[in-house]
Amino acid sequence: MRWTCVTFTVLVLGAAALGAAPVQWSATDVRGASVRVPSSQPAVLVFVLPQQPLSASLLQQLPQLSQVQAVLIVSGKEAAATAKQWADAKKIAWPVVADPDYAASGQLAVHAWPTTLVISPEGQQIGHLAGLPKSYGRDLDSYIAHAAGRIDAATLQRRLQEHQTIVDSPQQMADRHLAVAMRLMDKGLAAQAKAELQAGLKHQPEHPGLRLAMADVLLLLREHEEAARMVAQLDDKGAPPWRVKILQARVLMAQDKLDEAKQILQSCVRLNPDPAEAWYQLGIVHQRAQEWSAAAAAYRQAFEHTPAGRRLAASTEPATQPAP
Repeated sequence: MRWTCVTFTVLVLGAAALGAAPVQWSATDVRGASVRVPSSQPAVLVFVLPQQPLSASLLQQLPQLSQVQAVLIVSGKEAAATAKQWADAKKIAWPVVADPDYAASGQLAVHAWPTTLVISPEGQQIGHLAGLPKSYGRDLDSYIAHAAGRIDAATLQRRLQEHQTIVDSPQQMADRHLAVAMRLMDKGLAAQAKAELQAGLKHQPEHPGLRLAMADVLLLLREHEEAARMVAQLDDKGAPPWRVKILQARVLMAQDKLDEAKQILQSCVRLNPDPAEAWYQLGIVHQRAQEWSAAAAAYRQAFEHTPAGRRLAASTEPATQPAP
């Protein structure tokens, strides 16, 4: 099928619509200032990669935003040096946060770069803009207006639909397919997600986010041989290294190479900034090896590293330490 344009529907991603917990995120920017979301104003979080052409294009057209908290988050191995360079050169007026281990992107479910998130003062994720569509500026303005309470959800949807039919580059089309596929995967629709990813890979065969997601889908569909081939071709360029390692471990688990999988997962839970999935997979490995107490401990760690587990731990933690 030859693609010349793409028609898409941009979803409003709010806590009320998805049942998601409010966003709670904080960091220190490279200038030493504290950044906290949510704040009293709508927040705009822009995730970019150093030396990625699409990220560079977005940086060239960063809007002048007023009455919002705008933050630039630089991901990947070169994040610290690049973020400091940009800040020192005063290239970016916004707070610049380095995210070398993808902790922020993992916590905020960012799977493609660049991605722009819009968060309301109540902590609801109002918008998730993957890539750089031609309607980027208008879409962002609409999301901010809704986050600030200037327009309602129906008006937001109407404005977004007016922007929908556009001509995108292959990279932008690939990012769009990835965003749709991730939503389908969140709903458990692996076969439909696979079709979206295949369409995206036609535009960008080497797209790291698409390849990671495809390996994940193939494992979910038990297409183990194809998943193994896909994982063997992955590297950590433009993707969190621990995501690649978890996929490698899952392939080994499918091949009954439990000791090798265990070694990889044990390194993942130490180095991973968001290790819930690594702990869960490690629990499966221990369970299959009939190591029952180790499996129970890993599953407990997996839950404690989810948002629900962290909230439960915070709510049950005593206000003061018991007397000795």
